[in-house]
Amino acid sequence: MKPEKITIEVIRWSCSNPEHRHRTQEVAQRCIDTKSKPKRETNIWTKENLKSILADRRSGMTYKKIGEKWRGISAQQAACVVYRAEHREQGGKYYLGKGKWVVDTEW
Repeated sequence: MKPEKITIEVIRWSCSNPEHRHRTQEVAQRCIDTKSKPKRETNIWTKENLKSILADRRSGMTYKKIGEKWRGISAQQAACVVYRAEHREQGGKYYLGKGKWVVDTEW
């Protein structure tokens, strides 16, 4: 018996990401649609916004209300932003996460 050559056709759908190999057109289209959605602004914590958040907190606004006002973040995230703003205001260092500390001398 001799080995025989077999040809197998494999179809993959492209979403313009070279690391993706989608097996169906629907999944590729979903991937394209996901990438085409506008990205949420990630860094809105400017000095002015942080000062406004501090003013909100000092006026008695809860972390939950601050979170709802600013991008719909959680109360815990709002507490972290208030912590960061307080430390920046005092010129101290504050923790960014993942072992990173920042010292802000300009407030």
